[in-house]
Amino acid sequence: MNERKHVQLVIASDLLFIIPFIIAVHFHNVLQAVAILMVTLFSTLYHTHLDNELFGTLDVFSAFALITVNLYLVIVGDFTWPFFHIALLFVPLSFYFLWNKAKNVYYFPLWHVVSVLITVFSLLTFVY
Repeated sequence: MNERKHVQLVIASDLLFIIPFIIAVHFHNVLQAVAILMVTLFSTLYHTHLDNELFGTLDVFSAFALITVNLYLVIVGDFTWPFFHIALLFVPLSFYFLWNKAKNVYYFPLWHVVSVLITVFSLLTFVY
């Protein structure tokens, strides 16, 4: 797969974050909506401008911000069954895709997909 196709695939997987964003807005969860917007914006900017160090730093920062918000939501949501447990099932898979992204061009976009699922189920843990 050429680099341009790979970047398009990564950006397409970034755009999947619109799903948890819509859910967060629907449930008036401004904190998570802002974190999701940051992730989507900075990840897309970074992956379209790979040589820009600032976008890379902001991409990593926003990813950690979203992880922190997700963790906060499951704690405040009192680890609600079954949503927390479903989110938890995806965590090892997300680490696998992230740590092995150099082995397969599809792993990084799959990491985005799994991150979207973790974000959705973290939010549902909080809401219900």
